[in-house]
Amino acid sequence: MELDPVDATILEFTSLDKVGATDTTMPWYKTYAALYHDVKDKSDGQAYYYASFIMEDYLQLVKIRKADQSITWNYQYYVSTTSDTKWQNMKVPGFLHQDPNEPTRMFLIGMWTWRASVLKFNKRNAAMDWKLEINDGESLNVDTVPTSKTATECLAATSPCASMNEILSYVQPKNSNMLYMCGWAYFGPTSEKPIYASMFKMNDEGEIKFFKRFGDFATKSATSQPMVDVCRAVSYDEDNHRVVFALEVQSPWMRPSYSTYSAYSDDSSDILLILMKDSGEIVKGININNQKAAVSWGIGGNSMFVLDGSYIFGGQSWGYYTKYHNVTYDISAPTYDSFLFKYDPDESPDCFFVDEISEKALTA
Repeated sequence: MELDPVDATILEFTSLDKVGATDTTMPWYKTYAALYHDVKDKSDGQAYYYASFIMEDYLQLVKIRKADQSITWNYQYYVSTTSDTKWQNMKVPGFLHQDPNEPTRMFLIGMWTWRASVLKFNKRNAAMDWKLEINDGESLNVDTVPTSKTATECLAATSPCASMNEILSYVQPKNSNMLYMCGWAYFGPTSEKPIYASMFKMNDEGEIKFFKRFGDFATKSATSQPMVDVCRAVSYDEDNHRVVFALEVQSPWMRPSYSTYSAYSDDSSDILLILMKDSGEIVKGININNQKAAVSWGIGGNSMFVLDGSYIFGGQSWGYYTKYHNVTYDISAPTYDSFLFKYDPDESPDCFFVDEISEKALTA
């Protein structure tokens, strides 16, 4: 659906269905944020829609000409697996990103075979230039996710081990050939429990320049379950040449005041903003928490941008606790509230509970 940004009038509406589908044999679909409107194609000057989604467990990649809604091309991808190797067919078409330096190329970003993945393809015929998959830590010179398998076994094509399983956000700075991406790593093979926040920098040819991961496999005292750290959003501060990552964190070492509220918020998540130079050098971290209120901050995926030096992002929570306000919730049936957050790193916060984390503490 294409809307007029002024008054939200519907300008175009396209509905896709499987050939041969009937009222009683409808396929199932799962959509993400992999949608792109090319207003003027480099080769023929026409407008096209590009989309990627899941239909009946097949990843679909489709190009639609806007003028007559005709499908220019459509490709589907599927890996036949057994119950023991179902991870090989795990895929998420998270985003479609136009390469600003090559108008004929586009990136498909998300997950492929249970690993964080980026695929670069030709817009004319969907021919793949290359595909990047994040494997185990051995190949990235970082620690591996703790599993029963060794790093060498994880590196093998028959293993789903990965230092990053899904990309949840990305950004490409203006006039740059570099992309920054972040997401999470699962606890281990075939597990869908995120536990580490992962992030990396790569160029537009798929070469990784740095890779970082945050989390320490701590456990919650009440449930003995692993604490979860996830990077949900990343943006770029053009004025200060800084990359800004927004994380949901539970690990104590990323919550400086944790000892004062661990009895209440052991199972809750704080916000952690990590400011980083282009080189990957960490400038500092900023922890935002609800102190003794058992309330989690949830950050919206790919929801952050930088405006006039301020970091703006959205998310959800049930209630909140600040120095001046306290909004409670029904613990048996909590209702999520959406929030919009604006944070200026150059101003001292006077309302929220905030702790600064040094570069040394974050890289130790």
